[in-house]
Amino acid sequence: MTRLLASSLLLLGFVLGCLFVLWAGVGHAQTGPEVVALIHEAADREGLSPWARQRALQIAWCESRYVAWAYNRSSGATGVFQFIPSTARAVGIDPWDAQQNVDAAVRLLAAGQWQHWRACL
Repeated sequence: MTRLLASSLLLLGFVLGCLFVLWAGVGHAQTGPEVVALIHEAADREGLSPWARQRALQIAWCESRYVAWAYNRSSGATGVFQFIPSTARAVGIDPWDAQQNVDAAVRLLAAGQWQHWRACL
């Protein structure tokens, strides 16, 4: 009985945590179209060429399927462009914030720093 109660409480906690994340949102963009719009806006600000803009969209799709709250448990990579914690700290962003995640990635791409995403190209 105690084991069943503990398991039930653990499951309830997990479900409530998942619901909170969905309710509270992560970053400002939640859906694919919103993330794509963020990428286009950042590309416009950084003056990316049409080719580089397509690569940015390709990388975001490859890394997260445009999901702002994507998380890789093995590496700790987070967000649309899957920043690992050390890279997120190095570029000074909260990787869970979709706007910061996209802006930092597009800045890196505009500076020619594609090596972070070799596997997606």
